[in-house]
Amino acid sequence: MSKNGLSFLIGLAAGLAIGVLTAPRAGAQTRERIREDIRDKAAEVTNRAKDYAAESQRGAAESETGRNRVPEAAGLPGDPGTEGY
Repeated sequence: MSKNGLSFLIGLAAGLAIGVLTAPRAGAQTRERIREDIRDKAAEVTNRAKDYAAESQRGAAESETGRNRVPEAAGLPGDPGTEGY
């Protein structure tokens, strides 16, 4: 994650905490709301991480597929990592 993205998330968390803690609610309601917000954000972060991991794996697979096609496309015999260098 970039430095700007991390700074944004820290600011978001701080703003959320201040807003929730200063809201005119009973302590139990405030704590429950904090728990729900944390669960929601944790689920969002987990889903984004899974999406990024899937994208990364797809990109790696596409890179590997493309690397294996380079010798054929260039008219070279076999894998350049195993022959004649």
